[in-house]
Amino acid sequence: MDRNQLIGLTLICVMLITYTQFFAPKPPEKPVNTQGQQGPVAESPAPHQAQTTPLAIQPPTAPAQYGLFAPATQGTAKEVVLENEVMKVTLTTRGGRVKEVVLKNYRDHQNQPLTLLDEQSSHMGFQLSTHGTQLNTGDLFFETADQNQSVEGKDSAKATFTLPI
Repeated sequence: MDRNQLIGLTLICVMLITYTQFFAPKPPEKPVNTQGQQGPVAESPAPHQAQTTPLAIQPPTAPAQYGLFAPATQGTAKEVVLENEVMKVTLTTRGGRVKEVVLKNYRDHQNQPLTLLDEQSSHMGFQLSTHGTQLNTGDLFFETADQNQSVEGKDSAKATFTLPI
């Protein structure tokens, strides 16, 4: 090793040590058991990890936890498909989001139409604060009067989703 390499490695080590000592994020503190009982403390679930049924939030806690948004916590998911000769977009009322986007003229490695977004990769939602709790719009059921639409050429289609509050 020459002198320049030794100085460079020494400076990099000093920078890493300085960063970890002064600027690295602190790990979250664990709750302290103040009740004098031994054993682990039961942690309450985070607001965005509230216990839910597959398609609806449990009704007894919904009004207190979600306030004005409580009516939107229950419902059934409905899909609206907007399609043209190039692509197919599937929207869902659960979360008012894009569920799937498929390009018809392109193929993937399995010779299937190319899927740009699918249900696993399109989890979109906004975090809202209501009555001291965090609310994710991806957990709410939106309403729409729109039906499946197919367009040709330069025509366009749209779908409107609203929250019942």
